[in-house]
Amino acid sequence: MHRLIFPCRSLATYVVVIGLALSACSAIRGDDGFPSVELDSGTVVGDRTETSIVFKGIPFAAAPVGALRWRPPKPVSSWKGLRSATQFGPACIQSAQGSWPPDFTPLDTSEDCLYLNVWAPRRRQGSKYPVMVWIHGGGWTNGSASAPLYDGQVLSAEGVVVVSINYRLGALGMLAHPSLSAESDHGVSGNYGILDQIAALQWVRRNISVFGGDLKSVTIFGQSAGSMAVSVLMASPLAKGLFHRAIGQSGALMLPIAASPRGGEYLVKGAEEAGARLTAHLGQSAAELRARPATDFVALRGFSSHPVIDGYVLPDEPYKVFSRGEQNDVPLLLGSTSQEGVGFVGGVRSTVASFLADVSKAFGPLGARLAPIYATGSDSEAAASRVDLEGDLRFGWETRTWAMLHAQTGRQPTYVYRFDYTRVAATSVISAKPGAAHGDEMRFVFGRRDPEWTTAEEDLSRFVRRSWVQFARTGSPNGRDLPKWPRLNPATEEVMVVGAMPVVRERPDRGRLRQLDVVFETLRSK
Repeated sequence: MHRLIFPCRSLATYVVVIGLALSACSAIRGDDGFPSVELDSGTVVGDRTETSIVFKGIPFAAAPVGALRWRPPKPVSSWKGLRSATQFGPACIQSAQGSWPPDFTPLDTSEDCLYLNVWAPRRRQGSKYPVMVWIHGGGWTNGSASAPLYDGQVLSAEGVVVVSINYRLGALGMLAHPSLSAESDHGVSGNYGILDQIAALQWVRRNISVFGGDLKSVTIFGQSAGSMAVSVLMASPLAKGLFHRAIGQSGALMLPIAASPRGGEYLVKGAEEAGARLTAHLGQSAAELRARPATDFVALRGFSSHPVIDGYVLPDEPYKVFSRGEQNDVPLLLGSTSQEGVGFVGGVRSTVASFLADVSKAFGPLGARLAPIYATGSDSEAAASRVDLEGDLRFGWETRTWAMLHAQTGRQPTYVYRFDYTRVAATSVISAKPGAAHGDEMRFVFGRRDPEWTTAEEDLSRFVRRSWVQFARTGSPNGRDLPKWPRLNPATEEVMVVGAMPVVRERPDRGRLRQLDVVFETLRSK
């Protein structure tokens, strides 16, 4: 065994970890062995790759178990000595039905899951690095920061500190209930998963400088439900000042409550009523519910997992917050993919004869209002339109609305992309046309290549990564050797279409999304 001693100012710390002694200095140390950093809660020991210093499974809040279930996150208890940070913490407990990303199901899940991971550039510069905090997707019911797709080392090598976070999911993260509201200092319940995200950002503010990160240059970015979370954090006064730029990928919480058959459950009173009804067989009081095993709430029948407009975390519908210009005012980059709906139509290929019935089955009375917007002159048109409608309602319209409302203030720049790179030339048997499906851009953002990647795909990933990093660094994706991104002008709606060759043009789906504007404005005014 070798004993290596690393001086920390005048103090030498002698600790043997896997045969190596590590210092507990308040910066990354241990250049000849395992790196360690001193956090506000204790010292952690990480690992290194060819390009990054990596710390996994760092607790950013106390385990939300027992009496802390359905409570805002509490500070993590400090520890003495060295704590290993070389393995991911468990993912938040979740249903085994479905997964996101589709090729990843976490093997280790637990109610004790409030952990985050950090990738910092291995080569230190004189100045601090911008920080990018990743919020995973999964419909508020599944997903994890430990998915291999979200490995931050390639992105970090571009000159940023990457942080990925867990947050409570499903009923354990979003349950509202009268008994829980009664014990709250603010008289509300739900939104625990959002509060976890805010706690993680507060951890970043307190600790990120020891990883070389600039606490004055923090970007939040996420995809799907993670992107919805970014829109919520921009609308939440509790997150004010915790981030300085925002990136949203295929998701926003902007759909009017009136457009949803269960829209009333987005309001705290309706959410409490639903929570009490759906958990009645498990207990009536908060104490009774906390005494139940976590698995009783993982697949709670009939529960819809989403943020709640509670007047505290969310003061109002995000659409209204942005309409009034009251959002946290930061530069915004966001967009969606060209074939978002492919994976959400249940494998059904609509025809001319079945289109209206298919849409009505999916969207109820709203379907009759939506159907005339979409072309159905042939079976192939009907199939493509059904996918377009699904993608527009789930992702396209809300993401565009978020961008338009933010741009209309004129205070901060907004940049919009449409990801349209088709990996396989053959058309989808469901969509009847080529394009990029929900989540297809993530591999390019994180640089997660596979053996079949072409040189063109390597170049495309490099463009996407560097645009994201440049935005995190400056508030604009424009930089040397990068194609010119237009700042969003609501009158013209030019966007960056990210295909085999990135090109600026008017967004291709603008016509039908403007027709959706009319439908939703009618509903909103009722």
